[in-house]
Amino acid sequence: MSGPYALMAEGERLAGKGLIREATERFEAAHKQAPKDARVLLRLASAIASDDPAGALRAAQRATKLAPGSAAAHTLRAKYALLSGDPATAHDAARRALELAPGNGMASTLTHLAAGMRGDYPAALAGLVRDGIFEQSDVTALAMECFLKRWTAEGPACAPLPELPIPKPTDPVERRTDGGGTAAVRDLHAAYGAGDPIGMLQALAELRPAQPQHEDVAAGYAAALHQCGRNDLAEPWARRALDEQRAAAKRAYERRSQGLLARVGRALSRRGAPKPPAEGFDPEPEGLILAGWIYLGLGDLKVARKLAERGSRTVNPFDRWEARLVLALCDLLSNRRREALAELRIAVAEEPMTLYLWFHRAALLPTMQAMSRSIAAARAAGDEALERALRIELGQVSANPARPKGSRALKSALAQTRVELGAEDLDLLRGYAELGLEAVKG
Repeated sequence: MSGPYALMAEGERLAGKGLIREATERFEAAHKQAPKDARVLLRLASAIASDDPAGALRAAQRATKLAPGSAAAHTLRAKYALLSGDPATAHDAARRALELAPGNGMASTLTHLAAGMRGDYPAALAGLVRDGIFEQSDVTALAMECFLKRWTAEGPACAPLPELPIPKPTDPVERRTDGGGTAAVRDLHAAYGAGDPIGMLQALAELRPAQPQHEDVAAGYAAALHQCGRNDLAEPWARRALDEQRAAAKRAYERRSQGLLARVGRALSRRGAPKPPAEGFDPEPEGLILAGWIYLGLGDLKVARKLAERGSRTVNPFDRWEARLVLALCDLLSNRRREALAELRIAVAEEPMTLYLWFHRAALLPTMQAMSRSIAAARAAGDEALERALRIELGQVSANPARPKGSRALKSALAQTRVELGAEDLDLLRGYAELGLEAVKG
């Protein structure tokens, strides 16, 4: 007869193969042999959590009854309650763990996640940035679920559009006769790198009349307008960008085929030209994923999923995590939470530090929204210095949340401004410029 540890090892092996019923039977047999050892039930919960979160929660609840003074048992009960979609139980279990072990960082993290699952996104995300612990991939997946739900509930932080015409792809272009456009391309790339969508739109207003067919025009408008939260304006540009990229891929294929025929000669020409790719001429994967985000913003889950799936097949593996975020959000909005968490766990494994950046962005949302309101106020008052400082800083915050240790340009512009800002916004921005946010100190 096998001992409890051998039975648990066999149960974990079976769970790894997805044989949850058989795995549970092995653990229950081990529990009969060691009925007072709560660790047997906690290992059962850990083994089956991915496939049977409700079963994992039941096992953790039994473990806390066996070991009511164990902070670890209550912490795991909180985690499996969150995986099962039960934030009330998770909150109570995490608070009990903190009573038993006040310095329990994982219990504190789970408390914030429970708040997020109940809809208190600002408090949850600020707490996650301040003291979240994300060594466990399933906990990080829960944190990303919290962020994505906030994204759908409140939308991204939006920079107000500048007072210049925002064209459609079908609008006629008054072509400049002096050519040029090199400086505009440089400004466009610099603004993109700084996360400054308004700067991108200003550069595109110069580039399009100079070079209407430039490869960066359609993609640039799609990306900039999406970052400004105007997916309705971005969508036609995204379609134009994808069409242009398909046409460019087809031209490149035809050039390669002609070169091959020229080199190989008559033997190959008798066999016919090489066949085109099986999937046709796909656009750039980054463009497909961006379009997926845009269609998510428009509420078209079917198209968003299709674009993200296509982009994920050919994108650089280090960048596949963003396609997984689109797919996870499609699952969440389709009430497929289990599938969403599975996608997020994989995304976390592929690029954990990039996902952590998204937590910061979400927690910084009040500051970013205050900046956006102040940009609009500065523009209305004609204060170009403050508008530019705020706009550049907004892009920097989005790209680098560790930045707010102090910004001379922003501090100077705020000191000199003539714009009538609301007291709350002004206090927030001054504090940001001088000290940075407590959430990203250290």
